Amino acid sequence: MEGRGMTTPRVLSREDVRRALPMGDAVEAMKRAFAQLSQGQAEVPLRVALPVERHNGVTLFMPGYLAEDDRMAVKIVSVFNDNPAKGLPL
Repeated sequence: MEGRGMTTPRVLSREDVRRALPMGDAVEAMKRAFAQLSQGQAEVPLRVALPVERHNGVTLFMPGYLAEDDRMAVKIVSVFNDNPAKGLPL
């Protein structure tokens, strides 16, 4: 990976997502995705759970790939149960 620097991940707020992907477009994308899934054209492995016991939490990784669209994505969700008591998001 010579010549390539690390980039900072982009974190989107709810409003960022709403602006970038209007609901009608999201519904159409889901229709295409489910059609490809039913036709065997999607790879959706089981989610991976990474326990973070030190902080009473877990991070979940949910990847997927649509062959027809040649698109992939990973949904990442972290939950830290002690955060609300610390004034932090769950």
